[in-house]
Amino acid sequence: MLGLKNYLILNKEQYMSKISETELFLLNVYKGILLNNPLPDIETDKVINYEFDLKNFEILKEKYNISKIAGKGSDFERSIRILKHFSPKLRHDSYYGNHIKQNSVDILEYSYKTENGINC
Repeated sequence: MLGLKNYLILNKEQYMSKISETELFLLNVYKGILLNNPLPDIETDKVINYEFDLKNFEILKEKYNISKIAGKGSDFERSIRILKHFSPKLRHDSYYGNHIKQNSVDILEYSYKTENGINC
């Protein structure tokens, strides 16, 4: 399996010829989701900020053992293992009001293995 780093080096045809059937299937599923759920065409002043807070990553590694859960392999394989580990232990709640700070540590502390649900 190829990770994102390899994709950035290869051109599209090279990448597509090297991915597994599972990766191709998931790529098509996710493309379909994005194409069928476009963002509304409205003007907004909201900006998405990604914070790469090493402190939070250290907490994830120590408290939630995320490195061991991820294991070895491509970025894709490791992401799937994390997804499969955490998904069954989190509850969905449509009425969750997004009142918890939006970062992985605070959300997990609020909802991991508890009755507290979160939404998308």
